[in-house]
Amino acid sequence: MRRAAMASGVALVVIGLAGCGAVDRGAAFADQFRPFLDGRDAVEESSISVGGGALPFTGSADVTVTLVDDLSDVEIVREAWEITAHEVDDQVGYGLEVRFAAENREGECTITAFSLQVLEAAPDDDELRDDIADRVDHARAFAALGTGPSEVEADGSANTLTTRADALAVAAAACEDEDLVESLESLTVAGTLPTGAGSGSDTTSEATIRGFGDCSWVPDATAVLQAIGDLGPVGTYSVAFNGYLERPQLSVSLVPGTVIDPAAPLAIAADLGVELLFS
Repeated sequence: MRRAAMASGVALVVIGLAGCGAVDRGAAFADQFRPFLDGRDAVEESSISVGGGALPFTGSADVTVTLVDDLSDVEIVREAWEITAHEVDDQVGYGLEVRFAAENREGECTITAFSLQVLEAAPDDDELRDDIADRVDHARAFAALGTGPSEVEADGSANTLTTRADALAVAAAACEDEDLVESLESLTVAGTLPTGAGSGSDTTSEATIRGFGDCSWVPDATAVLQAIGDLGPVGTYSVAFNGYLERPQLSVSLVPGTVIDPAAPLAIAADLGVELLFS
Protein backbone atom coordinates (compact mmCIF):
# COMPACT_ATOMS: atom_id res chain seq x y z
CA MET A 1 0.00 0.00 0.00
CA ARG A 2 1.31 3.44 -0.82
CA ARG A 3 2.58 5.39 2.14
CA ALA A 4 0.44 8.36 3.09
CA ALA A 5 2.15 11.31 1.44
CA MET A 6 2.87 14.55 3.18
CA ALA A 7 1.48 17.77 1.73
CA SER A 8 3.61 19.17 -1.07
CA GLY A 9 5.56 22.30 -0.33
CA VAL A 10 6.38 21.62 3.32
CA ALA A 11 9.87 22.88 4.09
CA LEU A 12 12.36 20.05 4.38
CA VAL A 13 14.81 21.74 6.71
CA VAL A 14 15.05 24.54 9.22
CA ILE A 15 16.28 27.91 8.06
CA GLY A 16 19.89 28.84 8.64
CA LEU A 17 21.66 32.13 9.13
CA ALA A 18 22.93 33.74 5.96
CA GLY A 19 26.25 35.50 5.98
CA CYS A 20 27.31 38.27 3.65
CA GLY A 21 28.08 37.30 0.06
CA ALA A 22 27.03 38.51 -3.36
CA VAL A 23 24.76 41.55 -3.42
CA ASP A 24 22.28 39.64 -5.62
CA ARG A 25 22.42 36.27 -3.94
CA GLY A 26 19.70 34.80 -6.15
CA ALA A 27 21.70 35.40 -9.33
CA ALA A 28 24.91 34.26 -7.66
CA PHE A 29 23.22 31.09 -6.44
CA ALA A 30 22.01 30.31 -9.96
CA ASP A 31 25.47 30.82 -11.42
CA GLN A 32 26.97 28.44 -8.86
CA PHE A 33 24.18 25.85 -8.78
CA ARG A 34 23.66 25.50 -12.53
CA PRO A 35 27.00 23.74 -13.26
CA PHE A 36 26.20 21.23 -10.52
CA LEU A 37 22.89 20.35 -12.20
CA ASP A 38 24.44 20.29 -15.67
CA GLY A 39 26.96 17.71 -14.49
CA ARG A 40 24.41 15.23 -13.16
CA ASP A 41 23.78 12.21 -15.39
CA ALA A 42 20.25 11.72 -14.05
CA VAL A 43 19.17 15.29 -14.90
CA GLU A 44 17.91 15.53 -18.46
CA GLU A 45 17.27 19.28 -18.31
CA SER A 46 17.05 22.01 -15.71
CA SER A 47 16.13 25.65 -15.29
CA ILE A 48 16.61 28.25 -12.57
CA SER A 49 14.65 31.46 -12.18
CA VAL A 50 15.79 33.97 -9.59
CA GLY A 51 14.26 36.74 -7.55
CA GLY A 52 16.08 39.62 -5.92
CA GLY A 53 15.67 40.17 -2.21
CA ALA A 54 14.20 43.28 -0.63
CA LEU A 55 17.59 43.98 0.94
CA PRO A 56 21.16 43.68 -0.37
CA PHE A 57 22.82 40.27 -0.01
CA THR A 58 19.45 38.48 -0.20
CA GLY A 59 17.57 36.64 -2.91
CA SER A 60 15.59 33.54 -3.81
CA ALA A 61 15.29 31.05 -6.65
CA ASP A 62 13.03 28.45 -8.22
CA VAL A 63 14.72 25.35 -9.60
CA THR A 64 13.09 22.86 -11.98
CA VAL A 65 14.76 19.61 -12.95
CA THR A 66 13.51 16.94 -15.34
CA LEU A 67 15.01 13.53 -14.70
CA VAL A 68 15.85 10.92 -17.33
CA ASP A 69 13.01 8.47 -17.84
CA ASP A 70 14.66 5.19 -16.85
CA LEU A 71 15.10 5.83 -13.13
CA SER A 72 13.63 3.65 -10.39
CA ASP A 73 11.82 5.27 -7.48
CA VAL A 74 14.85 4.63 -5.29
CA GLU A 75 17.05 6.45 -7.81
CA ILE A 76 14.58 9.34 -8.05
CA VAL A 77 14.64 9.72 -4.26
CA ARG A 78 18.44 9.61 -4.19
CA GLU A 79 18.72 12.17 -6.99
CA ALA A 80 16.28 14.59 -5.38
CA TRP A 81 17.96 14.28 -2.01
CA GLU A 82 21.45 14.81 -3.45
CA ILE A 83 20.24 17.96 -5.20
CA THR A 84 18.76 19.36 -1.97
CA ALA A 85 21.92 18.40 -0.07
CA HIS A 86 24.21 20.34 -2.41
CA GLU A 87 25.43 23.66 -1.03
CA VAL A 88 27.08 26.58 -2.81
CA ASP A 89 28.83 29.64 -1.44
CA ASP A 90 25.88 31.96 -2.07
CA GLN A 91 23.20 29.59 -0.84
CA VAL A 92 19.60 30.85 -0.78
CA GLY A 93 16.26 29.30 -0.01
CA TYR A 94 14.71 27.90 -3.17
CA GLY A 95 11.73 26.01 -4.46
CA LEU A 96 12.56 22.76 -6.24
CA GLU A 97 10.25 21.02 -8.70
CA VAL A 98 11.32 17.52 -9.68
CA ARG A 99 9.73 16.19 -12.88
CA PHE A 100 9.91 12.54 -13.94
CA ALA A 101 8.21 9.99 -16.18
CA ALA A 102 5.16 8.08 -14.92
CA GLU A 103 2.17 6.21 -16.31
CA ASN A 104 -1.32 7.62 -16.75
CA ARG A 105 -4.54 5.64 -16.28
CA GLU A 106 -4.13 4.06 -19.71
CA GLY A 107 -0.56 2.95 -19.04
CA GLU A 108 0.90 5.60 -21.33
CA CYS A 109 3.98 7.62 -20.42
CA THR A 110 3.32 11.07 -19.00
CA ILE A 111 5.20 13.62 -16.89
CA THR A 112 4.51 14.05 -13.20
CA ALA A 113 6.16 16.20 -10.56
CA PHE A 114 6.57 16.97 -6.88
CA SER A 115 7.87 20.06 -5.15
CA LEU A 116 10.10 20.78 -2.20
CA GLN A 117 10.93 24.00 -0.39
CA VAL A 118 14.64 23.97 0.46
CA LEU A 119 15.65 26.55 3.03
CA GLU A 120 19.21 25.30 3.46
CA ALA A 121 21.29 22.35 2.29
CA ALA A 122 19.60 19.18 3.51
CA PRO A 123 21.42 17.00 6.05
CA ASP A 124 22.10 13.29 5.60
CA ASP A 125 18.81 12.20 7.17
CA ASP A 126 16.69 9.11 6.47
CA GLU A 127 13.55 10.96 7.55
CA LEU A 128 14.05 13.48 4.75
CA ARG A 129 14.57 10.71 2.20
CA ASP A 130 11.39 9.01 3.43
CA ASP A 131 9.55 12.29 2.92
CA ILE A 132 10.81 12.51 -0.65
CA ALA A 133 9.77 8.88 -1.24
CA ASP A 134 6.25 9.77 -0.09
CA ARG A 135 6.17 12.64 -2.59
CA VAL A 136 7.26 10.33 -5.40
CA ASP A 137 4.41 7.96 -4.49
CA HIS A 138 1.98 10.85 -4.43
CA ALA A 139 3.16 12.19 -7.80
CA ARG A 140 2.78 8.78 -9.45
CA ALA A 141 -0.74 8.37 -8.03
CA PHE A 142 -1.70 11.83 -9.27
CA ALA A 143 -0.42 11.10 -12.80
CA ALA A 144 -2.36 7.82 -12.85
CA LEU A 145 -5.64 9.78 -12.71
CA GLY A 146 -5.14 11.25 -16.19
CA THR A 147 -5.89 9.90 -19.64
CA GLY A 148 -4.21 10.68 -22.94
CA PRO A 149 -1.29 13.12 -22.98
CA SER A 150 -1.12 14.32 -19.37
CA GLU A 151 1.18 16.47 -17.31
CA VAL A 152 1.43 17.22 -13.60
CA GLU A 153 2.83 20.48 -12.25
CA ALA A 154 3.60 20.97 -8.57
CA ASP A 155 3.94 24.48 -7.17
CA GLY A 156 4.33 24.37 -3.43
CA SER A 157 1.09 22.96 -2.06
CA ALA A 158 -0.76 23.53 -5.37
CA ASN A 159 -0.95 20.68 -7.88
CA THR A 160 -2.26 20.89 -11.44
CA LEU A 161 -3.05 17.94 -13.71
CA THR A 162 -3.56 18.74 -17.39
CA THR A 163 -5.20 15.80 -19.11
CA ARG A 164 -7.55 14.64 -21.85
CA ALA A 165 -10.08 13.47 -19.24
CA ASP A 166 -13.08 15.40 -17.96
CA ALA A 167 -12.02 17.49 -14.96
CA LEU A 168 -14.89 16.54 -12.65
CA ALA A 169 -14.43 12.85 -13.44
CA VAL A 170 -10.76 13.09 -12.45
CA ALA A 171 -11.63 15.05 -9.30
CA ALA A 172 -14.09 12.31 -8.34
CA ALA A 173 -11.39 9.66 -8.82
CA ALA A 174 -8.98 11.69 -6.68
CA CYS A 175 -11.56 11.92 -3.91
CA GLU A 176 -11.81 8.12 -3.83
CA ASP A 177 -8.08 7.79 -3.13
CA GLU A 178 -7.74 8.38 0.62
CA ASP A 179 -3.94 8.51 0.55
CA LEU A 180 -3.97 11.06 -2.24
CA VAL A 181 -6.64 13.20 -0.57
CA GLU A 182 -4.62 13.30 2.63
CA SER A 183 -1.55 14.48 0.74
CA LEU A 184 -3.15 17.23 -1.34
CA GLU A 185 -3.81 20.73 -0.10
CA SER A 186 -4.90 21.93 -3.53
CA LEU A 187 -5.79 20.15 -6.76
CA THR A 188 -6.61 21.70 -10.12
CA VAL A 189 -7.59 19.51 -13.05
CA ALA A 190 -7.63 21.04 -16.54
CA GLY A 191 -9.24 18.67 -19.01
CA THR A 192 -11.71 18.17 -21.80
CA LEU A 193 -15.50 18.10 -21.66
CA PRO A 194 -17.44 15.00 -20.57
CA THR A 195 -17.86 14.15 -24.26
CA GLY A 196 -14.06 14.08 -24.62
CA ALA A 197 -14.30 16.87 -27.18
CA GLY A 198 -11.67 19.50 -27.63
CA SER A 199 -8.59 20.63 -25.79
CA GLY A 200 -8.48 24.26 -26.85
CA SER A 201 -9.50 27.33 -24.87
CA ASP A 202 -13.04 27.18 -26.30
CA THR A 203 -13.78 23.60 -25.16
CA THR A 204 -12.27 22.91 -21.77
CA SER A 205 -13.17 21.79 -18.28
CA GLU A 206 -11.52 22.76 -15.02
CA ALA A 207 -12.03 21.66 -11.43
CA THR A 208 -10.22 23.15 -8.45
CA ILE A 209 -10.39 21.75 -4.93
CA ARG A 210 -8.61 23.34 -1.97
CA GLY A 211 -8.74 21.49 1.31
CA PHE A 212 -10.45 18.27 0.24
CA GLY A 213 -12.44 17.36 3.34
CA ASP A 214 -15.91 16.25 2.20
CA CYS A 215 -15.90 15.49 -1.55
CA SER A 216 -19.65 14.77 -1.69
CA TRP A 217 -20.22 17.96 -3.71
CA VAL A 218 -18.34 16.56 -6.74
CA PRO A 219 -21.20 14.30 -7.93
CA ASP A 220 -23.61 17.16 -7.17
CA ALA A 221 -21.72 19.49 -9.50
CA THR A 222 -21.61 16.69 -12.08
CA ALA A 223 -25.39 16.27 -11.86
CA VAL A 224 -25.94 20.00 -12.45
CA LEU A 225 -23.60 19.94 -15.42
CA GLN A 226 -25.45 16.95 -16.87
CA ALA A 227 -28.76 18.77 -16.49
CA ILE A 228 -27.37 21.67 -18.52
CA GLY A 229 -25.92 19.33 -21.14
CA ASP A 230 -29.35 17.74 -21.61
CA LEU A 231 -30.63 21.14 -22.75
CA GLY A 232 -27.76 22.26 -24.94
CA PRO A 233 -24.03 21.74 -25.60
CA VAL A 234 -21.61 23.07 -22.99
CA GLY A 235 -18.64 24.97 -24.36
CA THR A 236 -16.57 25.34 -21.18
CA TYR A 237 -17.01 24.93 -17.47
CA SER A 238 -15.01 25.54 -14.31
CA VAL A 239 -15.89 24.48 -10.80
CA ALA A 240 -14.17 25.36 -7.55
CA PHE A 241 -14.66 24.75 -3.87
CA ASN A 242 -12.47 25.96 -1.04
CA GLY A 243 -12.63 27.28 2.50
CA TYR A 244 -13.58 30.75 1.27
CA LEU A 245 -16.75 29.58 -0.48
CA GLU A 246 -19.89 28.52 1.37
CA ARG A 247 -20.75 26.10 -1.42
CA PRO A 248 -19.15 24.83 -4.66
CA GLN A 249 -19.26 27.33 -7.50
CA LEU A 250 -19.90 26.09 -11.05
CA SER A 251 -19.44 28.49 -13.95
CA VAL A 252 -20.69 27.34 -17.37
CA SER A 253 -20.41 28.76 -20.87
CA LEU A 254 -22.57 27.30 -23.61
CA VAL A 255 -21.45 26.77 -27.19
CA PRO A 256 -21.93 30.09 -29.02
CA GLY A 257 -25.43 30.40 -30.47
CA THR A 258 -26.98 27.98 -27.94
CA VAL A 259 -30.04 29.24 -26.07
CA ILE A 260 -31.60 27.31 -23.18
CA ASP A 261 -34.10 27.95 -20.40
CA PRO A 262 -31.85 27.93 -17.30
CA ALA A 263 -34.71 27.52 -14.83
CA ALA A 264 -34.44 23.73 -14.47
CA PRO A 265 -30.64 23.49 -13.94
CA LEU A 266 -30.75 26.50 -11.60
CA ALA A 267 -33.41 24.74 -9.53
CA ILE A 268 -31.39 21.51 -9.45
CA ALA A 269 -28.26 23.45 -8.44
CA ALA A 270 -30.09 25.22 -5.62
CA ASP A 271 -31.48 21.92 -4.37
CA LEU A 272 -28.01 20.31 -4.36
CA GLY A 273 -26.28 23.31 -2.80
CA VAL A 274 -24.27 24.29 -5.88
CA GLU A 275 -23.92 27.92 -6.94
CA LEU A 276 -24.49 27.95 -10.71
CA LEU A 277 -23.29 30.83 -12.85
CA PHE A 278 -23.72 31.22 -16.62
CA SER A 279 -21.09 33.23 -18.44
